Amino acid sequence: MPLAWPLVETGGQEALLRVDQTRMPFGHTTSTLFVIGDDLFHPGVPDGWIDLVVMIAWALPDHRFLALTKHRKRARLFETIFLTDDETTSAMRLAIASNRGAISVPQQPFRWPLPNLSIEEAR
Repeated sequence: MPLAWPLVETGGQEALLRVDQTRMPFGHTTSTLFVIGDDLFHPGVPDGWIDLVVMIAWALPDHRFLALTKHRKRARLFETIFLTDDETTSAMRLAIASNRGAISVPQQPFRWPLPNLSIEEAR
């Protein structure tokens, strides 16, 4: 059964990151589908928040993540940012490690697209 992940709110003037929700997927030990609340690729959502979602999905390969968006053009542009090489893997691991253990550092190399992260157009 899908589980709503209310990470981002885009209903007001500015986007809001629900910091209290960033650890939510780590509390689930069985494979779970997380549907990311609101539009992750809304123009008001900073790139760093999208990076955070990607890092969490990479750190939790047994879970699946679904991002629905009405901003498919931005999502496609964002998808071109990620490279899949050893340098990117090292950079992502360093970013996670610098988060003071909030996210465990994955052992698998970073490969884009992530098989457990789907980006689909919202209707």
